Amino acid sequence: LTWQLAIRTVLLDKKPLFLTQAKLKVEDSISGSPDLIYIQHQGSHICLEVWDIKFSSSISYAQKWRITFYTYLLDCLLKSEVFSLPVKVSTLGGLVYPPIDQEKRFEKVPFVLAPYRAWMPRLIAQWKTDSERSSSVKNYSMEFSCTSCRYFSYCYQETLLTGLTAL
Repeated sequence: LTWQLAIRTVLLDKKPLFLTQAKLKVEDSISGSPDLIYIQHQGSHICLEVWDIKFSSSISYAQKWRITFYTYLLDCLLKSEVFSLPVKVSTLGGLVYPPIDQEKRFEKVPFVLAPYRAWMPRLIAQWKTDSERSSSVKNYSMEFSCTSCRYFSYCYQETLLTGLTAL
């Protein structure tokens, strides 16, 4: 099931669904595969939420950037798609983990994506600049090691200091 077909299914059935391991690829060089995309019909639009699956409730800095990267890919891909209702990527993302209470299916730890989303276009632009300078830098995808990138510290600190958020 592709992410496009999953959205169309929710449009028709008006029932939410979880899409696992969707393949997201932009410009033949930037790609990722989020653990979960929760797709839900919200009356006037379809909402997409990106979630990582883990075995604990603690969410790391790297996971926040990874989830934000996937929302960036979805935003880019949605620009070239047409659906019968607007499709929006949520301003929240988070972590899904096994429940403490056995009556629940899972637990969630949400977080606000805005501080990370505000810097994602700049980070992608820098990746593209780097790839033009070096043939060894190709086919970007967000991994846990991305937090060791020389640009992450600057971007993250600048976001915290300026309080920038996405509109």
